[in-house]
Amino acid sequence: MSSGDSSLAKVTKSHRGEKSRLSLKAYILSTCLALVAVFAIGILIFGRKSSAQNPTLTVSQAQLRLKNNPEDLKALVSLGIDYFQQGPNFYPQGINSLEEARSLGALDPRIFYYRGLMYQNLGFYPFALKEYQRYLRNFPNDEDIRQREAKLLFQAGRYNDALSEYQRLSYFSPKDPVIKENLAICLWKNHEENPAAGIFSELTKTSSQEGAQRAEFYLGRIDWSQKDYQGAFRHLLKAVPAGNEDIGIPPQKIYFFLAQISQKLGHYRESQRFWKKTLSLDPRDSQAKKELKKVRRFLLAQKRRKQRRL
Repeated sequence: MSSGDSSLAKVTKSHRGEKSRLSLKAYILSTCLALVAVFAIGILIFGRKSSAQNPTLTVSQAQLRLKNNPEDLKALVSLGIDYFQQGPNFYPQGINSLEEARSLGALDPRIFYYRGLMYQNLGFYPFALKEYQRYLRNFPNDEDIRQREAKLLFQAGRYNDALSEYQRLSYFSPKDPVIKENLAICLWKNHEENPAAGIFSELTKTSSQEGAQRAEFYLGRIDWSQKDYQGAFRHLLKAVPAGNEDIGIPPQKIYFFLAQISQKLGHYRESQRFWKKTLSLDPRDSQAKKELKKVRRFLLAQKRRKQRRL
């Protein structure tokens, strides 16, 4: 039997046309599903982010519908979103309206999105975190909300959970300097200092000026924890703002650590200068006052010893 007449070859020939038709059907089906998904996402984005032309009128319309039917779920959701659009003074009403819609059985995921934003803006962070997590169960790839969730986890001291979120964000946005910086901070907080230092070192070269200075600050903190005081001093000096620019870290905090490290290195005059600078920026810092007195006593005693030798 020749290879051209084998049973496998015959089956392949007889089904080739059928496979082509099946492939075409599969392609059409997958294309339709993709279009439906894009359409659904578009509706969600438009619905959650678009603002009404006249929010007050929309609120009035929703209230009229609710007067006729207090359990009108669409009107409750619309009312809550329109309250959000009117600003922080209306957030409590917006939260209550959306909560009522949810408790009555509304399944609109925008409820979680807007309640999370309003809770966060009002400072109710644990409630905002819960709403964001509910929303992300519906839309796990929403990067903005995932960043908000990660930030709230970090603020709550849940550094390991925050680290997991920033690792996920970093996977999808590996070049985003904000995500990289937050990932490095979470690593540092989880005592993973070497990988954190690697990211911070990269940010000193690739981030903005302010981002590079923040990276230098954290590299200084890492060196401090590893008792490399010379290295810590060099990094922290680079973190000091040249003028009045805001780098995201209070300058008195930078001077505080410079003063402490100067003491560790035995540079008491430098330490005195940095403690004075710290207190000029934060006069209520009791530890800075205490350490400045200690340094002054040491310098005075040192001066007296020199005078005796003469």
